[in-house]
Amino acid sequence: MNKKNYPLIVVLSIGMVLAIVLLTSSALWRMRDGQRGQNDILGACLNVSFNAESDGMTSPDAWPKTTAEAMEEEGYSFTVSNSCSEAVNYEVVLDILTPEGTKMPDQYVRV
Repeated sequence: MNKKNYPLIVVLSIGMVLAIVLLTSSALWRMRDGQRGQNDILGACLNVSFNAESDGMTSPDAWPKTTAEAMEEEGYSFTVSNSCSEAVNYEVVLDILTPEGTKMPDQYVRV
């Protein structure tokens, strides 16, 4: 072995031993670090209800109608209520389906 390369070999050897020790201890620490207890989820009361005043919107054999004719018909009323104190965001979606289950063109629907 050349005496000129001796300090370099010593420094590299110490660095490799130090890296192996650090990586091994890190791996062992990560294996042992985990969840030890159960997850507790706190939730408030959530009770949203939908109440319709009729069975639904139906207009058999009456499509399409003019806007004036349609506005003379009785509307569809419903209530969405939350009986708890927790704030809730909700969205009411109107499905535009024909009795056959196909989608009615948007040009025939006005909300």
